[in-house]
Amino acid sequence: MRIVLKRQISSVSYSVRMSVFISERRPELLPLLKAVQEAEEKKENSVKYMNKTLFQSFSEKFVINILEELKILDLIDSDYSLSPRGFEALEEETILTPDEGAFEIRTVKDVLLPQVIIDFKRLDPNLDRELKESLDGRTEKKIVLPNHVLKTEGTKLRTLEKRPRLVDIHEINKIGIVNRNSVVNLDILLTYSEGKWKSKVVIQNKEFSFPFPEGYEHKLLVDQLLKIISPNADLKRWRIPQNPSNLQLSEVNSFLKNFDKKSIKLGDLGNFSQVKFYDVSIFPDCQISAILWAKTIFLERKCFLYLVGNQYEIQWKEMLDEFSDLKDFKLDIPKRDELLDELEFGSQKYWFLKAPEDMLLEEVISFD
Repeated sequence: MRIVLKRQISSVSYSVRMSVFISERRPELLPLLKAVQEAEEKKENSVKYMNKTLFQSFSEKFVINILEELKILDLIDSDYSLSPRGFEALEEETILTPDEGAFEIRTVKDVLLPQVIIDFKRLDPNLDRELKESLDGRTEKKIVLPNHVLKTEGTKLRTLEKRPRLVDIHEINKIGIVNRNSVVNLDILLTYSEGKWKSKVVIQNKEFSFPFPEGYEHKLLVDQLLKIISPNADLKRWRIPQNPSNLQLSEVNSFLKNFDKKSIKLGDLGNFSQVKFYDVSIFPDCQISAILWAKTIFLERKCFLYLVGNQYEIQWKEMLDEFSDLKDFKLDIPKRDELLDELEFGSQKYWFLKAPEDMLLEEVISFD
């Protein structure tokens, strides 16, 4: 079973001055950090260790200059030992490099999205002065950024790109400018598949996934949604009772059906404009429905030869054994005449059922 809930939210774009660290692939720095780590583990002086392992032909002053560069990048501490950023760089195999200036950010506020800033773009450095002058001067577009945006200071985010970058927001100016055409509606999806819920945002027809909010019982959410389809839903086996007369033949045969609901509320997770259920298990809603369901499947799957002798009973029993949703009703085998009423007179299946009795085919055909 798969479930997709959908709603739209508004995203807002701002121009703001920020101080950040942005991940970049700097493979040439990784061996240097590894050497610093090895020197710590061996309890050796980092300068001397790197001088004898990586830079035998260079002076210690040259090594110190390299270490100072690493310190500027906040990858090592003042004593030339790995900083937390340095350890993270080795694990992620990327380097967080500092950047400061004007950025364009797109923000959202939704319980399903733990990340407030979903789009992050460095503006032309030439705009730094222009933005600073705008922020210092008077403009109707200048505002105090919302609290949920300001709270991103000191947090990390991953850009929503083909190759995501890690951004560590060191400082964000409290005053920003609302960009032209800043408000854009985005689709938020809550999906359930293979026992897990996921949150997604759709940007330019591309889906980006986020961890599902903590504190929610996954099974209980499915239970609530199935109850929306039918108050009589079987929550132990996640099945929906149905009358086969309202189903397509493919649904009767597969015991699966898709459902579509609009405008629902799912507790603290809020309102959704649409919910789609795919491949939900279904079963007969009563004894009469079970009989009709069984007859339909029997005629579709088992009535393909002249059922002489006890073959009629055997095929019926095999059919019930194959489908536990029918076997639960303990159905008696119907008389042939009951099934003949369901068939077009003169059809091939009609004669498969009728001929063994009408023409005494048992006397000339044997399956033993």
